[in-house]
Amino acid sequence: MIKPHLVVDASVVLKWFRAEEDLASEAQRLLDRHTADEVTLCAPDLLLYEVGSVLRTKPDLDETQLVSAVDYLQHTEIVVFPITWKLLEQAVRIAFRYAGSHRRLPTVYDACYVALAEALDCEMLTADRRLVSLLDEHPLVELLS
Repeated sequence: MIKPHLVVDASVVLKWFRAEEDLASEAQRLLDRHTADEVTLCAPDLLLYEVGSVLRTKPDLDETQLVSAVDYLQHTEIVVFPITWKLLEQAVRIAFRYAGSHRRLPTVYDACYVALAEALDCEMLTADRRLVSLLDEHPLVELLS
């Protein structure tokens, strides 16, 4: 049986380190499914920078804890895809295609996750309600639940 692939963005992965936040238990269940080999979690390589950068801003994490978090993330074995020029071009197109009525655009960062989901023909999960509302008509974008 082929395991389904799911693209996850940084908002999902960050919940693994912030158990008190909204949707953290859902994110943990998703990681448990990945660990149990029920699904394969995937992300563009920018996930690594985003997660590291956001965790660095958390005042309750010192250097040792952040290094441990990075080590933990590495051992989750998320399949990380490099951002190619073709993927970046598609992300730019997505960002503009889903501009809101006030020209609120999804960021190209966010659109890279969607472009990867399109390339892999799988769902993209996010814990970011704002992003879901910006991309509400995209068939592959889902709020983590």
